[in-house]
Amino acid sequence: MTNEELFSLADKVGLGFIRHASTRERDKFELFTKLVAQHEREACANLCDALAVHPEFASGVTRIAALAIRAGDKHDVAFPPIPKPQGQGQPSP
Repeated sequence: MTNEELFSLADKVGLGFIRHASTRERDKFELFTKLVAQHEREACANLCDALAVHPEFASGVTRIAALAIRAGDKHDVAFPPIPKPQGQGQPSP
């Protein structure tokens, strides 16, 4: 999320003053927003972890989703291959 998007959200909740705050205060605000996003990503990844072991939803996709969510903005993360379902033939062309 860009700083402008963060300032726009801050405006919506009555924190528009942060746009004109000191550099130190703006840096604190940016750090706060990163911590909130990190917390939210971890909550989503934990949900994927729970689904990955649930009998009805377990799959390689849910495990990879958790890894992708935790990776956040990192683009150099290597993901394991998605396992193919057992006992299913090739799809018809």
